[in-house]
Amino acid sequence: MDSAGLCDECGRVENLFSCGLCGARVCTGCVTVQGICKKCVGGRKVDGDKARITGILAEKGLRAKL
Repeated sequence: MDSAGLCDECGRVENLFSCGLCGARVCTGCVTVQGICKKCVGGRKVDGDKARITGILAEKGLRAKL
């Protein structure tokens, strides 16, 4: 789902999307094709329950590198 506003990651004013893992509102430049923000993909925000995160990524067809 998208909405207009400021990107939580880079601050651009654009249509925003919600990250599938952390819920951050991010622009098209900061969201991946899989619907996950660049912070989560880079591992900087992925600090919660590893089993839960692995399950969420598996549902989206991704593999966790935890």
